[in-house]
Amino acid sequence: MNKRKMVFVVELLSLFVILLYGTACVYSQVRQSEKIEQGVTDIIVGVFPAYFLTERHENIMPEIADIIISDDKAVVLCKDGSVWSRSTNESDASADKVLGLENIVKILCGGPAMYALSEDGNVYVWGSNEWLQMNPQGDTDRKYVLPVRIAGLSDIKDIGVNAYPEDGRGRCFAIDREGRLYVWGLHLYCDMLRDFAPGFPQRNYELVKNVQRLFIGAGNNHYFVREDGTVFSIMDTVHYSQDMVDFIYPCIEDTDLDDISYVDLNEGAKYALTILYEMGDGKNIELIGADKYTMFLYKKDGTLWYWNSKTVEYHDCKEAVRAPETGVADYQGEWREIDYKGILKSENNDTLRIADICVGAENVLFLTNDGQVFISMYETKEFRDVECYQYSIREWNRVQTIEALPIKTIILKKLDWENAVKINTDGSRCFTAVNEVGKYYYLETDF
Repeated sequence: MNKRKMVFVVELLSLFVILLYGTACVYSQVRQSEKIEQGVTDIIVGVFPAYFLTERHENIMPEIADIIISDDKAVVLCKDGSVWSRSTNESDASADKVLGLENIVKILCGGPAMYALSEDGNVYVWGSNEWLQMNPQGDTDRKYVLPVRIAGLSDIKDIGVNAYPEDGRGRCFAIDREGRLYVWGLHLYCDMLRDFAPGFPQRNYELVKNVQRLFIGAGNNHYFVREDGTVFSIMDTVHYSQDMVDFIYPCIEDTDLDDISYVDLNEGAKYALTILYEMGDGKNIELIGADKYTMFLYKKDGTLWYWNSKTVEYHDCKEAVRAPETGVADYQGEWREIDYKGILKSENNDTLRIADICVGAENVLFLTNDGQVFISMYETKEFRDVECYQYSIREWNRVQTIEALPIKTIILKKLDWENAVKINTDGSRCFTAVNEVGKYYYLETDF
């Protein structure tokens, strides 16, 4: 065989190998697509090129109903139930329709991943696996551009996502129309696959029956209301300590102390703690919001309150919470009313109501029924020397003074946003609102 024929044969064989590999890749993607359509894959999914997943449109995106902005990108829910991705650059009018999502009624930001709830009660997720929300055993740098329906969830009424976990692990919650609560991402089993499978530990399932509403906060603070009006929180941390300084313990006003208790939900997790904390009767509560440091209550009588404790005052200096004499954390606090109506403009304060609350890392955004928006902020009111108990100091001298510690308090600020009908957040420091005609407002907090 001469040299020219040999080269031809090698090229022919190479072409055959390429065609065989391509066929195998296409078959693999088709098989993954079939699994997704059948809803049997909830964690590990196929990754398709982005151009298979979006349609590029110029200036034809339907009217905006809701929007989440993070950095220079936005995810948009339109009034027709479609979801779009676009740049926040006003000079770029193009938008990408996210395929596979129809009749969506709610979008949420889970940090590097996005969640959507459909009208028929299905939950979808897409984005980066940085917080292990799609594949707990996969590459954290991998991106999942195809929205995937989460298996094991159906007929879902509402969902909530903690978009600001301190340990880089997304926590998600959902309730269905029968009042069943599903959680995933908590530290329960010391098994990543079980921790990220939606459900609830059977041993304590009776504690979470007939849940009607959920209010997911930042940090470790997540609240739930049962059909009978009782309120409980689920708090989860990897920074285990006997006195649990990462948690706050508000109790509903006029609640009998015998009704205040907590249950350890641990199912084998090491170096982590997850508890369910019973807070009492909340029949007079309309809305709840919680950042890393406090809990806000909006009551049916139209008043707004927050839980003031040393966690609010000392903020990120958690060691100051420990009593100098005993080393035990001081969880005492009190409810303080905030005069939000005093900062707003309303022709009739008697009819002014708070319609919605959304939560960031250190700020909470409030929407009123007449389209006004205001936000909570932490302000330093004084500097104080604080004595506290330090575990790191020698056994015979564990009392230490923290000099000039900033003492925080909460204030409210009205935003210059008009006729808003919907508010949202990336869960960290970016807040948005949409008005009646689909115009959106955007704020990135730096206070």
